[in-house]
Amino acid sequence: MKKRRVLILVLMAAVVAAAIVVINLRSPDQPSSPPTPPRPPTPQPQPQASTPSEAVVAYLEALSNADFGAAYEYLSSESRAAHPYEEFAALCKESKGPSLDIGSAAEHRADSDRVTVTVSMLWDPAEASFTTVREDGAWRVVFIEGKPWFPYP
Repeated sequence: MKKRRVLILVLMAAVVAAAIVVINLRSPDQPSSPPTPPRPPTPQPQPQASTPSEAVVAYLEALSNADFGAAYEYLSSESRAAHPYEEFAALCKESKGPSLDIGSAAEHRADSDRVTVTVSMLWDPAEASFTTVREDGAWRVVFIEGKPWFPYP
């Protein structure tokens, strides 16, 4: 009888030890899978900015609202080819934008399909310049180099 009790206690200790191992393997401290990278925005119909200023203002408003997917949609096809969405979103997150007076957006025509739009800074006499291009009847912002808030082609 005494041997039976010892055997039962040993079996119970083994069950408890196995349960502890299982609980530790499922611990929330250890992620079950690697974190997923940010996803590009779900393809939406491209926004249709009818003027260069409208494209720049919509782009800047999206950046200000941390809606990087919407801002990305206002980029030219050449800009999107140069910067995959994940890279663009990372650049947006690491660079803080200046305070811009979007109501001051002014167009400076270079030709009929390429227009520079300037936007004044609120607390500085300087201004930011954005190059825009016409693609498929809509205006897009060009961002090849620089920062999303201060692009230059």
